[in-house]
Amino acid sequence: MNVKRIKVAIDHLITVDPVLVPWILSLPRCDLSSKSDLFSCLCEAIISQLVSSAAAKTLITRVQKAIGGSFNPNHLASLDVSELRSCGLSGTKAKGLVESARKISTGMIDLEKLATQTESEISDTLTSIHGIGPWTAEMVMIFGMGKKDVLPVKDLGVRHGLAKLYSLKDLPLPDECLHLTEDWRPYRSVGTWYLWRIKDSM
Repeated sequence: MNVKRIKVAIDHLITVDPVLVPWILSLPRCDLSSKSDLFSCLCEAIISQLVSSAAAKTLITRVQKAIGGSFNPNHLASLDVSELRSCGLSGTKAKGLVESARKISTGMIDLEKLATQTESEISDTLTSIHGIGPWTAEMVMIFGMGKKDVLPVKDLGVRHGLAKLYSLKDLPLPDECLHLTEDWRPYRSVGTWYLWRIKDSM
């Protein structure tokens, strides 16, 4: 997302949710930006599933070192799952990386074209790949495609952020997350960015 779109999103969030306003004013200004390399973004999202940020960085570095640098679909498509598992990846993640690379390198999936489609269409396409679930697709949409209205309702950071924001006793369930942020539409990606920062301020 560019600076102008982020400003529009922030103005909207301030207008529709007074509870969020003090946080927006006290936290650093949202700097959500899209990565230029969609395939690298996809690979990093696959590797980052269900692990801490620190562990994800370590795994990403290991894989990049093993493949000789940046993520390249043609190169990854030629690897065996066992080669990636030796970097510490689970079988599911290793298979997800290889299958993604093969579908993209053969043209079965065109990430640039996919980015022009709706969030639902993007999610359906990406989750059809082995090892890719909704969270991974959502990370790609937010950080790779710059989609403006994505809310990862199963993300623990989002749920913790919402619980703190609204002083909830328990973590909200996915349906509750959607209900709580209904007024944030169509700028829930920026709202998500703030929820992660709110959670980190705990």
